Amino acid sequence: MGQHSSLKGWLLSSAEEVAPWILTALLEQELRRTIFTSKSKSN
Repeated sequence: MGQHSSLKGWLLSSAEEVAPWILTALLEQELRRTIFTSKSKSN
């Protein structure tokens, strides 16, 4: 069971490192979609 807990800890630590990057990417995607839809509406 020790190996399982260390794997869980590794997943948590790596998730903490990756989470901000994922959030930034999602926000960028959402902003681009909003800009794209507003542009297509004005045309």
